[in-house]
Amino acid sequence: MKSDGYRGLCYIEPRRNRLISRNNNIMTRFDALAAQVAAALYTDPRPFAADHFRPLIAHAADNGFPSDHSAAAAFIAVATLFVDAPLGIVACVVTVALGISRLYCLLHSPVDVLGGWLIGAMPAVVAGLSYLRGRLRSTVKVDRSISS
Repeated sequence: MKSDGYRGLCYIEPRRNRLISRNNNIMTRFDALAAQVAAALYTDPRPFAADHFRPLIAHAADNGFPSDHSAAAAFIAVATLFVDAPLGIVACVVTVALGISRLYCLLHSPVDVLGGWLIGAMPAVVAGLSYLRGRLRSTVKVDRSISS
């Protein structure tokens, strides 16, 4: 899975989101590594290959776990929740729709999609919490300078 495809989302407002951008650069690389490790540890054939169906979208019959599309979408959605909650909610709805579409097209099983969501969301939560912690620290510093 390539992390560069969805890393740029956090550069929408570089001044305001500098900390989350740096954290997301690190976390997207962790996300890609976690997906590769998970794929090496768990093999789940794609439903169309296991059941000898023709998928709606042409695809190689390789390991389906985890769903890279679901992982990328979950990372974007969760990271966006920390920066802009209304947009993050929309991104979460799109992420669920994307996962359902991967199931409908017989490209993944539910385990693949859920695994992708977990692998994508975990690093985004770490980056987002770090971002909030940094914002809280900067707010405390500003309050102390005002009260002095």
